[in-house]
Amino acid sequence: MSFLTFQGGRKFHIFTPESYDYDLDEIARALGHVCRWAGHTYRHYSVAEHSIFVAWEALNRYCLANGRINVQHFRKYAGAVRIYLAGLVHDAAEAFTGDIPRPFKAAMFIQIPGEGMVSMVDYEARIFQAICHQLRLPILTPDELAFVKAADDAMLVPEARSLLGFEPAEEWGRATEGTRWVYPFDVGTDAAPPMVGERWLMEVRRAMRDLKTAEATDQDTARAA
Repeated sequence: MSFLTFQGGRKFHIFTPESYDYDLDEIARALGHVCRWAGHTYRHYSVAEHSIFVAWEALNRYCLANGRINVQHFRKYAGAVRIYLAGLVHDAAEAFTGDIPRPFKAAMFIQIPGEGMVSMVDYEARIFQAICHQLRLPILTPDELAFVKAADDAMLVPEARSLLGFEPAEEWGRATEGTRWVYPFDVGTDAAPPMVGERWLMEVRRAMRDLKTAEATDQDTARAA
C-alpha cells in the first residue's frame, strides 16, 4: 500500500506528496496530537507546542540581530513576521510523517519508484515545499532559515531538562547560546491536543494576515521613497 488514509477518507499518496490537497486545519489537528521525543516526555508535548516556542525563539534571535526591531511590535515588520511564521510551520510535514527522532531520520531512506532511494530528510523537505507552495507560505532565504534552524536546535536543551529530566550532552548546550526566552513547559499541562492545535492554527493564520499587511506597507513605503 502506497498511501495513508486520513479523516474523511482523504488519501495521502506517499510517492507523490505534491498531489495532496493540503489543508491548514488538518495539519493543525495532526500537529496537536503528534508528540515530540517519541512520546517519552513527562506530559504530552506536541509538535504544535514545540513549533510555537521555536517561532518565538527564532523571532527573538532575529530581532536581536536587527536592533531596530522591538520584538513586542514585530508584526509591523515583514522580515520579522516571515521568521515567526516560518518557525510556526517548520515541522508542518510531520503532520504526515509523524515526529521521527533525529538519529532515526538521519539513517532512514524511502524508495520511490522511478527515483530510487531518497533520504527521509529530503523526502520530508519535499512535503514541506509542497505545503508551502499550495498554502502560499513564505520560502525563506538561507540567512532567514538560519534563525529558524538555530531556534529549533536551541529548544533541545530546555525540552530535555524540563520534559525528560536529563542533562543534555555538552555539545547540545552550545545550541542555546543567545537564548533569552523562558519557556513555560509547566504551563497548560492539562491542555488537550486539539486545543494546542487550535492555538497553533490561530497563530499561523494571524501571522499570514500580518505578513500581507506588512508587505503591503513596505511596498507603499518603497513607492513613496
